[in-house]
Amino acid sequence: MRETLNRPLNGSEKRRLGADLAHWERRLSPRAKVREAVQAFGAALLVGLGFGLFGSHGFYYSMLGALWVAGLLLLILWVPKERQGRGRLWALRRALAQNRAEVLRVEAEAYVEFEELGDSGAFYLFQTGPRELLLLRGQDYYATGGFPCLSFELVTVPGVLFHIRPLSPAAEPLRRFAPQAMLEFADLEDGRVLPGRLEDAQAALRAALGRPAQTE
Repeated sequence: MRETLNRPLNGSEKRRLGADLAHWERRLSPRAKVREAVQAFGAALLVGLGFGLFGSHGFYYSMLGALWVAGLLLLILWVPKERQGRGRLWALRRALAQNRAEVLRVEAEAYVEFEELGDSGAFYLFQTGPRELLLLRGQDYYATGGFPCLSFELVTVPGVLFHIRPLSPAAEPLRRFAPQAMLEFADLEDGRVLPGRLEDAQAALRAALGRPAQTE
């Protein structure tokens, strides 16, 4: 069974978003910028002093060059951080103001697991209906103390938060496939719903790719 719903943020989600918001507000505060500037120009002065005393370019030019480089580096570092941080701040404030989470609630009979190949992330197929399979894949789905399980929620606060909320104890897969088996299904996207049964998991995945069935 799969059920999609919207609900208000719970206390834990509000605290996580609030902590993230406070983190970005501190990073982008005038005090943080002054501290970074003092550190950068302090380091530049030391470098310039070293070149001025022991180099051949003269004390004045060494100090001036070091300060110019420090200013340029600060500008290069600040611009992308400012853009990223302002976007993150806007998204977090909007999420807290809207106070809504998108939830996919899943009740499964069983699941199979394809062991990770490289750093491609986890890969699971859940039996969510008599002939319905739900594909979950990616690094968001790494195993924890409570997941994978047969009853859980996928909670998304658009643009700022994703987490898995287990509703039942962790469960063992019906079958584990070797990592090499993932190579064939690298083009299948996370969240895909497929027709089929876990007993014929690879055939269902091949059919979703438009490939002929093979003997497993």
